Amino acid sequence: MSLTKKLLFALTVLIPLALFSKLSFFESAELRAGDILKKGHQPAPAIVILAIDNKSLGEIGRWPWPRQIEAQIIYKLAEYKPRALGVDISLFEAQDQSNDLALASSLAGVDFPVALSSQAVFIRGSDEPESFLEPLEIFTSNPLVRPGHVNVSISPDGSARKLPREISGNLPFSWQIAQVANAGLPKSEDEYNINFAGPAGTFPTYSISDVLPGRISAEALENKIILIGATAGDLHDLVSAPVEGGLLSGIEWHANAIDNILFERYVRPVGKNLVLVIFLVLSLALLIIFSRISRSQFIVLSVVYLFSLPLAGFILWGFKIELPYLSGVVLGVGAIGYEGFFRWYKAEAEKRKLRQAVQNYFSPHVLEAILANPALLNLTGEKKEVSILFSDIRSFTTISEQLEPEVLTEMLHEYFTEMAEEILATDGVLDKFIGDAIMAFWGAPLEQPDHAERAVRAAQGMIKRLGIMMERRRAAGLPVFDIGIGINTGPAIVGNMGSEKRFDYTVIGDVVNVASRLEGLNKEFKTHIIISETVKNKLSPDIKTRDLGEASVKGKVGAVSIFEVT
Repeated sequence: MSLTKKLLFALTVLIPLALFSKLSFFESAELRAGDILKKGHQPAPAIVILAIDNKSLGEIGRWPWPRQIEAQIIYKLAEYKPRALGVDISLFEAQDQSNDLALASSLAGVDFPVALSSQAVFIRGSDEPESFLEPLEIFTSNPLVRPGHVNVSISPDGSARKLPREISGNLPFSWQIAQVANAGLPKSEDEYNINFAGPAGTFPTYSISDVLPGRISAEALENKIILIGATAGDLHDLVSAPVEGGLLSGIEWHANAIDNILFERYVRPVGKNLVLVIFLVLSLALLIIFSRISRSQFIVLSVVYLFSLPLAGFILWGFKIELPYLSGVVLGVGAIGYEGFFRWYKAEAEKRKLRQAVQNYFSPHVLEAILANPALLNLTGEKKEVSILFSDIRSFTTISEQLEPEVLTEMLHEYFTEMAEEILATDGVLDKFIGDAIMAFWGAPLEQPDHAERAVRAAQGMIKRLGIMMERRRAAGLPVFDIGIGINTGPAIVGNMGSEKRFDYTVIGDVVNVASRLEGLNKEFKTHIIISETVKNKLSPDIKTRDLGEASVKGKVGAVSIFEVT
C-alpha cells in the first residue's frame, strides 16, 4: 500500500476519534486528566478570608445575622485600614429599616474600596441574563462601594475553573477588588482558566466572630485584601473546583480568582479546535515516520510520544498555557493502533504469501520456525554444513516408455508423495523434483547438529515406504520399480538462488554434485543407499554401514570412500 493510501485510510480512523474527543463526557475526562499535572502555588499574602464559619454561627447566632452586626464588623475592620474589602453576602433584599440603615451608614463612611456581591439571573439555555440581583441602592451610595457579580461558569466536568468575565458590562466580584488593588485586568473577550493555589484552607482564614472581640492581630489584617464570605457547610456556598477535595467555599474560589489577577497567574487554554488540528497533524506525521522505521523503533517512538504529551502539558502550564493533551493521546493511540494493525496485517500477508510459497518444501515444524523468523531464509546466501540427499528411479526411461502419460503421472504423484512425507518427517527441506529424481537437504534453514543422521533416517524410511508401495502395486497388477539414494555431507552455499522474478531456496556446491554421483553408484554396487565418509563419521552406532571401498566420482579429483547403509 502506498503511503498516500495508508494516510487516507488512517484518516477514516483518526477523524472519528477527533470528533469523539469533542463529546462532553470526553471533554470532562480531558479536563480531569489535565488537573493531574497541576500543582498549587503560594497564595497572594495580601489576601485574607474572614469566614462565616460554624464557630461564628455558634457565637453570633443563626444566619442571616441582623445587619447591625455586619455594620459593627465593617466599623471594626476600618480600624485596620484594609487595602480593599470584598463582601460576598446577599444584600438584595431589605431587612428592617434600622438594620439596613446601620449597614448603609457603615458602608457610607469607609475610605477604602468595597466590593459587594451581585448576581446575574439566567433563563435555561440563554447566554444573556434575564436580570441582575443588585445590592440595595442605600448600600452603594459611597462611590468606593461597587457591586460585582459572583456568577461562575461551569465546565463540562462540573467544575468552576474559568476566570469570571464581564456579563452585560458588569464586572465580576474578583475584578472589582483586583481593580482597586491597581491590578491590570484581563481582556474581557478572552477566556482564561484559574490557576488554583490549592485546596480549601490554602488562604489565611480567620473566623469572623474573632473580629469584634479583637482576637485577630493587627498584622493579619492591616493593608490586606479582606474577603468576607460563608464557609459553614449549612450555608451551602460551595463551588466544585479542580482542587484536592473537589470543593471550595465561594469566597475561597473568588480569592483564587483575585490571586490570579493580581499576579497574572491565570492560564490561557489552547482552543479545542486548534488542539484537534495540531494532534491530527502530529498523528499523521507519526504515521509517516512509522512507515520508515523498524519495529523496535516504532515501539520506542510510540512510548516516547504518549509520555511526551502530558510532559508537554506540564511544561506549557509553567508558561501559563493549558494544553488539553488527552485528545492527543487518543489520536496518538489511534495512529499507533492503526500502524500496529497495519504492520500485523502486512506481516500476516507476508506470512501467508511465504507459507503458500514454501509450505510444500518444509515440515510443519520448520515452516513455523520460518514464519516466526523469516530471516532464516537467508536471501543473500550463507555458507553452512549440510547433508544432501539425491534419489532416482532405476530404469525410469524404460518404464516411462511402457506407460501411458496419465498412468505415469499418477505413479510419480504417488511415489513423490510417499517419499516427501519421509523427508519432511525428519525436518528436511524438499528442494526439488527433477524428472523422477528427488533432491532434499538437512542442516538449513534450522540448525540441526544431527543433519547427517536425519538424512540417513529419511533414506531408510524412503526405502521402507517404497517396499510397501511396490507390494500394493504388484497386488494391483501395476508396474514396480526400484530406487537408489545418495547422501553426502559438507559445506555448501544455502539461500535463495535464481533470477529477480523466479528463485528457489536451495543449496549449491561440490557437496551437491558428489551426492548426485553417489546416487548413481547404486546401480554399479547393486545397493539402495550409498553415503560418503563424511556422512558415516557423523552417524550414531546404531546405524549399520558396509564399507564399499573407494570410488571415482565424476568431477571430483581423487577417489571417495563410500559406504552402504544396511
